[in-house]
Amino acid sequence: MNNSQKLMRFRNTRYFNLFNRCKKILDIGCGDGYFVEFSNDKGLDCWGIDLSPKSKNKKIINGNALKLISRMENLMASLQVI
Repeated sequence: MNNSQKLMRFRNTRYFNLFNRCKKILDIGCGDGYFVEFSNDKGLDCWGIDLSPKSKNKKIINGNALKLISRMENLMASLQVI
């Protein structure tokens, strides 16, 4: 594991601990989907959305997050830019 992968794992673990009690997670602006994959590997139901996803993960939706959110009920969202 290279240094970049170690840093990503550290960040994902830190964020995972904030959301580990949630039933469903939507990662808005998920990019490559590292957090989506990490969270699903840990047993959470995590989905991602990005305008130009670079991942082949089936849980990452290519599209406009605002349109998706407007159709969701009982959404608890955390928007954060790193």
